Parts: sequence; C-alpha cells; structure tokens
Amino acid sequence: MTCALQVQGSNQPRSFFDSFFDTPQIVRKRVVSPTPTVQVNALPGGAPASFKGAVGANFRLDAQFNRDSVQANDALNLLIKISGEGNLKFIEMPQVNFPPHFETYDVKINDNTKASMAGISGNKTFEYPVIPRNEGSFNIPGVEFTYFDIPKKQYITLHSKNLHLGVSKDPNAGAATTVAGINRQSVKSLDSDIHYIKTGALALKEKGRLFFQSTAYWALVSAFLALFIAGYYGLKRHIKKSQDVVFTRNRKANKVAKRRLKTAGQYLKEGNINHYYEELSRAMWGYLTDKTGLDVAGLSRDKARDAMQHKNVNEEDTATFLQVLDECEFARYAPGTGRVEMQKVYDEAMAIIGKLEQVIK
Repeated sequence: MTCALQVQGSNQPRSFFDSFFDTPQIVRKRVVSPTPTVQVNALPGGAPASFKGAVGANFRLDAQFNRDSVQANDALNLLIKISGEGNLKFIEMPQVNFPPHFETYDVKINDNTKASMAGISGNKTFEYPVIPRNEGSFNIPGVEFTYFDIPKKQYITLHSKNLHLGVSKDPNAGAATTVAGINRQSVKSLDSDIHYIKTGALALKEKGRLFFQSTAYWALVSAFLALFIAGYYGLKRHIKKSQDVVFTRNRKANKVAKRRLKTAGQYLKEGNINHYYEELSRAMWGYLTDKTGLDVAGLSRDKARDAMQHKNVNEEDTATFLQVLDECEFARYAPGTGRVEMQKVYDEAMAIIGKLEQVIK
C-alpha cells in the first residue's frame, strides 16, 4: 500500500517561530508486507484401511441406538458421534455392518463445529435410519475410526462398543385385508337394454379424414420439435454465459465504470474531494478487474501491469492508467487539491478507459 507522510522541510529553521509555522511536506511511501510461508508436512505411510483423512487431536467415538428394543418393520436410528479437534468437516461417515435383514436409508449428517484462533473443534454426528424386517436378537459389530494424531505423530484407531438390538414380532404381520362383498343382480335381457349382434352385410362409409397422422399434423409436430430444439440450445447457451462470471464482468465492465464515473462527476460538482477521488479510484480499479478477470484479493500495481500487457495494451496506455491511479491515491491525502486538478484527473480517467475499451475485448 502507498502511504502519505508529513515530514518537515529540509531547510533549518532560523528561530522557534519559523519552526512552529513551517509547513510540512507530503511524501509518498510504499510499504510491502513480508511474504507468509507455510510448511506442509506429508502424512507418514502405513495408514490403516479405516483411515479416511481425519487429522487432529483428542478425537472421541461413540455409537448407540436411539432405542434398545423395537418391533419388526419399525424404524429406529443408529447415532455415531465423532468429536475432537481437527478437520471435522472432512470426516467421512464410518462403515457399519448391519445384519442382512436390516433395511438402511440415506445417512443424515449434523455438523456442530466451530472455528476459533485455536483451530476447529466440536463434533459431527452421523444418523443412520434403519428398519429391521425380522424379529430376533441382533449384534452389530463396533464401529472403527482411524485418525492421525498430530501431537503424538501416529495413527490412532478408535473402536466403539458392540451394539445389541432386540427386535420383537410385528403384531400386524400376516393380517389379511378383507374386502366387503358386492351385491350383484341378474341382468335381464330386455329388448330396450342389450341388443343382439346384428348379422348380415355391413355397409361402411367414410365420414371424414382424421387430423391425426395427416400432412398438417406432421408439419405441426415438426415445427414444435424444431422450436423445442432451438429453445433448448438457446437456453443452454444463455445459462452457460450467465454462469461464466468472467464473461459477465467483462461485458458489463464499461457500463459499471460509466456509472461510477458519473457518481464521481457529481462529487466533483459538489466539491467533495475525498468522495470524488475515492469513487474515481473505484471506477478505475473496478473497470480493470472486470475487464481482465483479475481477483480483487491481492490486487497490486504489478498485477495490474501484467494483466494489461497480457491483453495487448501498449506501454504508454498502461503507464497512463497507473499514473491516474497514483494521482487519485495521492490526492486523497494531499491537502489543497484544486478544482482544475480534479477536472484534469477526471478527463484523463475518461480518456484512458475509452482507449482500453477499444483494445481489451
């Protein structure tokens, strides 16, 4: 970042009053933070088969049914809770070996973790909905969970206790569904009711052509099919363009920049110096990031220069663009900026954005 510093003049004051009334100078100072470094160590080899990428410390495992006994064809839940400190959000659901007559459904996951300066801690609960279809006494093997313990620098495998479930007989099993009988009446052969089959020669004549499978029918079907295909591909192309964030930002860059420049011009008329230069700087940086696809995070002059060179912007226009940015930043902290100078910077910004609009596509 660039800072504006107030320093005393180089001339030595002749008296105490000269020193008191001396006007400080504004000096720009560019400061750069040190580059952070992160050392990432590889996990040691020889991980157990039950290891699914959990890394942390003080992990605990608990598994239990929400009911100790249940009737056949009745639903219950197996709750497996893993708590500790580490990458809880990336823990996969443990493997449970249910008996063959247990019908299982999609697992529901509850994430109760929180992030702090010490890291991520909390618990993650896996809820297994199951329905036992047969009666009896069933034993489910304990669940196994392996994680890499950072303080101990080794893989640790946790085992839950074996689970027991008693399933009683379904009292509704085998019940037959009774359908009430229907009273039927004899059908009397009446001359006004059911007529006898007519015999003899049958004379048929055409009463008109059907629209179905006619030439007009197939033409209409073809037209609807063509409209459907055209609409499908048109909608697919529109969705693809809408999902392309870089393309959308590029297409709207000039419109957004003009809107911000218009706001800056309003501040210029009002004589609001701070808001004027702030909005003008936002218009310049916003146009460049939208037009080149630069990420706003970590934005710098060097990245801006590289992005414009990548878009075939010549050195002169690149230097002009960066100069306007410097003038905006400096003028925000420098006292006594005149209206003439503000109008000059505004005209330069309008001109350079117009040039870049013709080069960057």
